[in-house]
Amino acid sequence: MKKYLTIFFFTLFIYNTYASIENNIINFYIYPIEKTPLNLILDKSFLLNKLKNIKGKNIKKNLIDFSFTENENEISLFFDKKSYNLIGWQTTDIYQNSNTTVLSSIDKNINLTKNLFRLPKQD
Repeated sequence: MKKYLTIFFFTLFIYNTYASIENNIINFYIYPIEKTPLNLILDKSFLLNKLKNIKGKNIKKNLIDFSFTENENEISLFFDKKSYNLIGWQTTDIYQNSNTTVLSSIDKNINLTKNLFRLPKQD
């Protein structure tokens, strides 16, 4: 299991096709990635097809927001207005639980080994 990210009292672990979110105080929860909005966000073909049918909204002076609903999850993707880099996303599920992810220190065009992440196969 690879420790991926720790924020406040929560740590995200990735193992094969599962993501585990551990509450460093009490519990941990395991979710199959294919049942989460993260699987959609990682699917480049899905995103490109979705985004070409959505008009982005300017939020703040340097941010564009593309929002859509898929599988009862509201997904908002945030892009830098000048570079068009994906800088984060927010998901809201049917219970109104909201999760925001912000990307920083982004490296581009880095060659990664194929086995670094094992994600579910996309259709």
